Amino acid sequence: MAVCSFLGNSEIYDVEIDSMLQNAIDRVVNEAGKTEFLCYRSITNAFFKQCFSSVLKAKARHPDDITITLVLSEKDYNEKETDGIPACMVDKIICLEEKYFEIAGGKQILLWMLRQSTHLINGLYKNLYDPENCVLKVAQNRVQKKANLHIVDITDADTVQAILNCNTSMNERERYTSRA
Repeated sequence: MAVCSFLGNSEIYDVEIDSMLQNAIDRVVNEAGKTEFLCYRSITNAFFKQCFSSVLKAKARHPDDITITLVLSEKDYNEKETDGIPACMVDKIICLEEKYFEIAGGKQILLWMLRQSTHLINGLYKNLYDPENCVLKVAQNRVQKKANLHIVDITDADTVQAILNCNTSMNERERYTSRA
């Protein structure tokens, strides 16, 4: 069984994000067959919320091929903080120790999910500074080492160009801040 996780900026920059995610999810399922999707519950990350929604839609199309796993901290699980996601909407819940959520701004949870994954759907615009950039670098290193990870990139070339155009219109200090 394939295992797929997601990576993206905390904000959504593409108006077609749902169809982009739907196409990527379908691609993974069509190529790999039965697939477990690790969905990270994040109150502040619009991208992860959209990923969960897209996986639910895909499960309606591929009910026998998709397993939805919600990844929570032990604290959130014990306090029943599932961001309004009823347990009946997921197939499994994985509870991890708080340390995965507290260390390095939550990047440890993303790295944990990446280590479990055979596939990564990437919606991260690395031209924008985001703490998740280091997770993408780890994923790309795994691909270079042929370590059984397939990255499905859903970033859009027009959006990348718009980011670069905005970056060049900034003064030097603003450009430095956006790269930091």
